[in-house]
Amino acid sequence: MPLQIAGTRTDVFLLTDLVEVRLIGRGGKLAFHGTGERLEFADEGRNNPIYQEIKVPSSVYRDTKDQAVRAEVEYSLTLFSLRESYSIPALGGDERMPGFGWCETKMNEAETAVELRCMQPGKGPKCATLFLENKATGERNPPRSSCHGDYSPYSGWYFGDNMAHFGANIPFRDASGLAKFPVDGPQLPQSRVVIRVYEPEDHFTRSLTISQIKLRDWEAQ
Repeated sequence: MPLQIAGTRTDVFLLTDLVEVRLIGRGGKLAFHGTGERLEFADEGRNNPIYQEIKVPSSVYRDTKDQAVRAEVEYSLTLFSLRESYSIPALGGDERMPGFGWCETKMNEAETAVELRCMQPGKGPKCATLFLENKATGERNPPRSSCHGDYSPYSGWYFGDNMAHFGANIPFRDASGLAKFPVDGPQLPQSRVVIRVYEPEDHFTRSLTISQIKLRDWEAQ
């Protein structure tokens, strides 16, 4: 389902904590009640298309595909705002970044991605976006996000060393050859991993209603 998100600003990140979906059929009968897939949206000045995935059982699709139904979607959302931005060399990086952790970078064995591995005492970051950037040319790869809906202030661990270990793989080459990245392998010595860290700012809800749709028009391709 294509979506348009408005009213945000640059340097914010929007995360769905819960997406509740209802399809209402003839005579107000509930045809389907379930949840939609998790949705993330980073407003970083790039107008990329946004789609909400909703998985409907085949029996529901078969019984209602030709009927006009009303779609009601209830969103529970968290708005994150940018707290800090860091960067570390894409290869051989070894840096301590206050408020984020002690991180290292290296190329993975398949030579398709940069491995970022970090640790810090207590909890790891709640939300971050990461991308490769060639500082000399200004080229950057599409950002990858890593966010979760754990808003507690403490880890709550009762065992272990209370160290959070976290990281991500940031791709620069598609092994299949289908995707091309602006920042590729030969550029890595001149490139850095940019890390943008977000913190929760607000929790709120929004409702979306589509008065009349037919599921057959949205059949997966």
